[in-house]
Amino acid sequence: MLISDILKLELKKILASNKAEKVETDEFSVSCPLRPEFGDYTTNIAFVLAKQRQQSPFLV
Repeated sequence: MLISDILKLELKKILASNKAEKVETDEFSVSCPLRPEFGDYTTNIAFVLAKQRQQSPFLV
């Protein structure tokens, strides 16, 4: 299992238990996209990490 898969599973568990609209830590914040066609919380993880690393989200 890849680390990205583990992150997705853990994030889904956290969101399901908290019914949160946004997950935040000291390092990053992930929120649900406003429009359903843009995916879910896990879709935004790659974009948040890519922005931090200043890389394409498809390379993270």
